[in-house]
Amino acid sequence: MKSAALYLTALLSLFAVSSPAADNSGTDPVQTVQSFYDYHFKHDMGFGAPEVKARKAWLAPELYALIMKVIKKPVPKGDAPDIEGDIFTDSQEYPTSFHVGNAAVKKETARVEMTFNWSREKRHVTLILTRIEHEWRIVDIDYGDHRSLVKDLQEAAH
Repeated sequence: MKSAALYLTALLSLFAVSSPAADNSGTDPVQTVQSFYDYHFKHDMGFGAPEVKARKAWLAPELYALIMKVIKKPVPKGDAPDIEGDIFTDSQEYPTSFHVGNAAVKKETARVEMTFNWSREKRHVTLILTRIEHEWRIVDIDYGDHRSLVKDLQEAAH
């Protein structure tokens, strides 16, 4: 009887983890960003539907829909796509590491500072998150210089 109970407990624990973001309690925007980039850096960072779908749990529905719209936009034969490289680090050469900074939270919006590191370069960005059903989700990335992920995607979608 003990082995059946152990088997059932093990089986239930497998189903308890429903998504890559399951370790994110949703209560801390810094942890959400840390969890997202931990996953992002350990997996394919390309700009394609499978890669974005794997990150859906961390993204606000509007951002996810906009990204998928750009991915699905037909590219004329011989033309380069409007977006190349990694949209989540704003780079064509992937950074070697990252550091999640502090969060500034105002009601249902949080701004989390990030630093990406390459061998000879550092770049700072700010992730903007919102609370959706008690969980923090990424809605935009402020790249600086009046650029953001959403602005770039909106431009590429048209």
